[in-house]
Amino acid sequence: RYLEPIMDLPIRSIKAMQMQRCIDACHTTQQREIKTVCRKVFEYAIRAEIVDKNPALYLRSNNVETQIERDVFTPDQIRDLFGRTELWWARVTLILLHTGMRTKELQDLTPEDIDLAAGFIHIRKGKNKSSIRQIPIHDDIRDLCADYKKDPCCLTHAALNKNLLKTYGRRPHDCRHTFATRMRECGVDLLTLQVLLGHTPQTITERVYTHISPEELKAAMALLSYG
Repeated sequence: RYLEPIMDLPIRSIKAMQMQRCIDACHTTQQREIKTVCRKVFEYAIRAEIVDKNPALYLRSNNVETQIERDVFTPDQIRDLFGRTELWWARVTLILLHTGMRTKELQDLTPEDIDLAAGFIHIRKGKNKSSIRQIPIHDDIRDLCADYKKDPCCLTHAALNKNLLKTYGRRPHDCRHTFATRMRECGVDLLTLQVLLGHTPQTITERVYTHISPEELKAAMALLSYG
């Protein structure tokens, strides 16, 4: 969308300043993505011997601060959800609130991924290597996970978003934010929380030398309480 002003131009005619104006017209952190797209398109053109230099290497992105506003679910809202478990979207929301999963990760689960005997949900598909993980099943949602294992609902992000906005003024990703916020409030250390959420650890020490055992994950999950 931001590159629309130059998208029909022959690539040999596109100048760095034309691309820079497209970047400057964007006032979000997508500036970096626009710059990356330009650089990769020119890299392809060089390999195809269409151009012999990459003017996108000289582009700059401004330091636009990421502005993400997230709302957490209140204890009253979570209690209300437990009173609505006859509704598919309420059941799904409670699972998300007690696992920190992304909506897409829940959509991709198969019945085999929910191991009730071992007490873990196995995420086998993810956006990166760190996303592949196992999440302990919280006692409060064991029955919901058993029901989901037997009969996965036809979950769509749009339908879940519509119901949560209408009922609580919340969005699906607010479940993940609520989970992370509450886990920290309950005393779970940051590294364990990163593993549960499928985030990539930030330091070499965390990535290479630290291992969180399944027992430690279960102990951390047991601390979670929305009471």
